[in-house]
Amino acid sequence: VGEIVMDANIPNQRLELFGGIKDGLAVLSLIYGEEAIYIHTFKKIGEGRGIGRVIVNPILWKRNEEPSFAGEVKEMQGNKLRIELHVTKDHMRGHFRPDIASLLPGHKSIRTATVALGRFLNEDRSVDEQKMYLKKYSSVKFRSPVLPDQILETKVTMDEKLEEIVTGYAVQAVNGKESMDIRGMQVVKLKDNQNLSALLLDQLVEAAAQCVGMYVLESLTENVLPLFHSTGEAELYKNIDAGDNLLIKTENAKIIKMGSMNIFSADLEIVRGFVETIEENGEKLPKVTREEAVATIKNLQGLLLPKEEVLRKLSLDREDKYGKM
Repeated sequence: VGEIVMDANIPNQRLELFGGIKDGLAVLSLIYGEEAIYIHTFKKIGEGRGIGRVIVNPILWKRNEEPSFAGEVKEMQGNKLRIELHVTKDHMRGHFRPDIASLLPGHKSIRTATVALGRFLNEDRSVDEQKMYLKKYSSVKFRSPVLPDQILETKVTMDEKLEEIVTGYAVQAVNGKESMDIRGMQVVKLKDNQNLSALLLDQLVEAAAQCVGMYVLESLTENVLPLFHSTGEAELYKNIDAGDNLLIKTENAKIIKMGSMNIFSADLEIVRGFVETIEENGEKLPKVTREEAVATIKNLQGLLLPKEEVLRKLSLDREDKYGKM
């Protein structure tokens, strides 16, 4: 699986799996573009529990080719800052299939807020957003979509600043309507001898959402799609590098009926698996022999909606394609 995922010349839907393991690349390609699929395989291992596998491949996700998320500073007063980012389709590239609408992905909204708060670590010069990363936050909630050609306004409030760490929170809005808020942020500046992680906390949140979505789809017979909208605490403990074998462990996954809506939630632990060749029954087989915790995400929640309704909302073929969502 690792060799297939790391090979840019092999199309995604080429995995033949066994033992109850699901091909995440094939399932998630229903709405995602290939550059936005993080969960490569998934297996349900019990009630409320499952494991998604990610082979870290920054070349596939092309994060280094994205346009800047820094935006233009409109106002800065003491510990408060307001920044505007003119959102283009290039900011959304690779998230949804090209035949359905582009929306700014939630994890890129988080990144925009991270860059904005990071300005307080570089007040006297232009911020290098590639040297900032989000180490943890206490909660995030998405309230409305961000579409192409809109202005994303980010208001950040700094609570505390140290030499290489700044804490605070951010509220984002488009056209005067709140689109996201993220609390308890801790943004860290890389040291000179550190390399930027190949996979950051914002992308791990997206990967976790896909992993929970795979569990939900495995557990239901209805023709639905899960839409992620919030999490509780999230924290990145260790740098994650190209080629790492990550296991995203879903725990306490459940579906709750609330009136006409179905809500799903789960807790997740992300570990780095160390794979060694083990001899079993005369065969040499790869096996994860040791695990190292790299991140946790608590209380990830979302909605379950009919597949046709989700695709209709995303479709560019509607007359009101930039209207109600």
